[in-house]
Amino acid sequence: MAAEAATAALINALNTNSLTSLPTIVANPVLANGDNKPTPLEEYIASIQTRLSAAPGSTFHLETIVPDTLSAGTRAAVRLRWQGTLSGPYAGADPASAPSDQPFETWEHAFIRTSTDADGGSNAKIVEITSVLDTDVLREQKPSLPRLVRAPAAGAKLGVADLKALYEAYIACINAHTTDAAHLSSFCNPTVAHNGQELDLTSYGRLMSDAQAAIDGLNFGIGDLVVDEEGQRVACRIDFSGVPVREFGGLKPCGGKAVRFTEQVIYHLEGGKIRTVLSIVDLETARRQLAG
Repeated sequence: MAAEAATAALINALNTNSLTSLPTIVANPVLANGDNKPTPLEEYIASIQTRLSAAPGSTFHLETIVPDTLSAGTRAAVRLRWQGTLSGPYAGADPASAPSDQPFETWEHAFIRTSTDADGGSNAKIVEITSVLDTDVLREQKPSLPRLVRAPAAGAKLGVADLKALYEAYIACINAHTTDAAHLSSFCNPTVAHNGQELDLTSYGRLMSDAQAAIDGLNFGIGDLVVDEEGQRVACRIDFSGVPVREFGGLKPCGGKAVRFTEQVIYHLEGGKIRTVLSIVDLETARRQLAG
C-alpha cells in the first residue's frame, strides 16, 4: 500500500541520514504540518536536518501504522518513537538540564497522504504530512518510555462505515458536553487505557470536560480521519479552537486571546467500542500563540 511503503522509506532515510534520497520519497512541493501553503522540498529537508543535528545518530522506530481502508492505501496515520541523545537545545528541551549524555525517547504522531500510483504504490510520493511531536515528554528527557500499543483483540468487529459513524457520534457526544459515564458507555469500554493509564469512564470523561471548562467555546472538529477496518482502529487529527479562561496544560488566559491547535489520536477498539487511546496534543502551538 502506497502510504505504508512511503512511510517505511521515509523512516529508513531518517535512520540512515540519507536525506539525499528524500526527493524520491517526498513530493516537491509538499503540504507540511497543516499549512495549506505548499512547502518547497528543500525547506522541508532543512527542517529535518535541523532536527537530526540536534540529536546526531538518533533513530525513529515505527510503533504502529493505521492504514486507511477508505482511501485504497494512499493515507495512513503513524505513531513513531524518536530515540537519541540531544547535543543541543531542541523544541524547548535542553541537554544541560539532564545528566551528561543521557538518552531520550519521545513519541510523534503523523498523518501521511501519498499520490496515487499505477505501479501498486511503489513509486507514490508523500504529498502531505502533518505531524506532532510530544515536546512535553521530550523536555523530560526520559531514557526509556513504556510501549503502549496493544495487540488486536478478538471479539465483535465493526465494518468501515460503522467505525466511521461510531467515531463521528462519539465526537458529537463530546461537543454536546455529555461526557458522563452513561453517555460514553455507548462508545467506550468500561475502562479506557489513555496514554497507558487505565481510567473508568467517569475519569476518562473528565479529561474532556476539564478541557472544555478551561477553554471557552472549545470545539472538537474532525480535521482528518483514518479508519482501519481490519485492525479495528480509528485515527483522527482533531482541530481545536477556543479562548482559555483557566490554566490548562500550560495555557494561561491572555486577555481573551483565542487559540487554535490540534490533537492527533489513535484509537483501538475492542468489541466494537473504544478501549485504547494514544494521544498527542499540540499544546506547544497554542502556547506560542498566547505568547506572540
